[in-house]
Amino acid sequence: MERTFNAEQQRVIEACGGHHLVLAPPGCGKTAVLAERIAWAYEHGVPFSDMACLTFTNRAARGMKERIEARLGEVDDLDSLFVGNVHRFCLHFLAEQGLMAEHTAVVDTDTSISILTDFLGEDELQVLDDNRSRQRYSQIINLQHLMRQVRQGMNRTYVTVQGYHVVILAFSLMDTHIHFILYGTFEECNRFMHDYVRRTSRHIAIHHGENNKLAGVPIHHQVVDDDFYLKTVICYTIKNAPAGGIPYMGWDYPWSSGPLYFRRSGNWGSPTWMDKMDGHVDSLNGINVNQQRGILYTRNIPDDKVPLIGNLVFPGAYVAFELVERLFKTCKSFNYFLCVSKEDDVDARGGRLSFLSIPMQEMRQHKQELCHEMFGTGSIKNLSVQQRLKLARGLRARYNSSLKQIVRLTGLVYDEVKDII
Repeated sequence: MERTFNAEQQRVIEACGGHHLVLAPPGCGKTAVLAERIAWAYEHGVPFSDMACLTFTNRAARGMKERIEARLGEVDDLDSLFVGNVHRFCLHFLAEQGLMAEHTAVVDTDTSISILTDFLGEDELQVLDDNRSRQRYSQIINLQHLMRQVRQGMNRTYVTVQGYHVVILAFSLMDTHIHFILYGTFEECNRFMHDYVRRTSRHIAIHHGENNKLAGVPIHHQVVDDDFYLKTVICYTIKNAPAGGIPYMGWDYPWSSGPLYFRRSGNWGSPTWMDKMDGHVDSLNGINVNQQRGILYTRNIPDDKVPLIGNLVFPGAYVAFELVERLFKTCKSFNYFLCVSKEDDVDARGGRLSFLSIPMQEMRQHKQELCHEMFGTGSIKNLSVQQRLKLARGLRARYNSSLKQIVRLTGLVYDEVKDII
């Protein structure tokens, strides 16, 4: 059945000469109009090679191409018509100019979901149309991106520490902040932290195009002056990720030093990089310089014999875990401090551990977004106490910000809620 178009749609289809901006809301037939416009132009002598049909997503491009093919039927030179998203168009141009490999591709979220659903044998359209399923797949994709970023952050730790007289006793990397327990002079520890932030900021600029992303981010320090408190802050750091809502046990969280302590060769252990304890490990030695630089993200390779598990530098190469084991002496002591250490023990000593926190202005934005997501409003003014508690727990789980910062953001009283958030 041939589709008919109204006067405004027909005007768009037949527009020619000059530039034309057409604004239209969802559901008014934009895809059909564009497909008809391409057919109209072709029938009036415009070759497909002189047309470009750009979309926002790969999914929209597939739908557009199907609509065009259905409208035109079998046409010999239809393959010369470019239909794709803006990223693909730019890649196509770069490939034509010989500036990028011909088969390079940008995989957006919808395409990633398409690949995953095909692999898992699920219906792509059902997943994309169901918010809960789509969110589940998006979380998987975001986790993969996060894992890559944090893996690079771990290797960056190894590269950075080579230039300083400091000893790393414990660390934990998360997407919103980091913790380091360092042994050394304050000057050296401070220089190490600032250098790590500088390298991280440079990495963000190169790979994400955001210059000076970490400019002005505060770095907090706290002096650890006795063994008991040192044990407390080490264990606080190890279990910081699960305390923030990440589904791991402290000693299994792979982006920290937690899995290193009191593990022995021949015993089961996770994450997989703990295979190093059984001697299954490679090194930079034997791979070319460009691959070494790709793993460590630096031109200056500290040591080509550094142990690797895949593309990850074994954390035991830069964490003094054996020294920490001597500090605790026994597994029993280590487990005790894991159980009893809590945030209040750290705050009570006059500050927080050395870590990067999300600035207050940025957290206010996150609060508004989460508040709108949970309750349909960006303001907390009309929220009940129970709703504010739920918002506070959501902020703590998602961003692992400090309890005091969250209490200020949600308008709660610290002493009344510190034990229930």
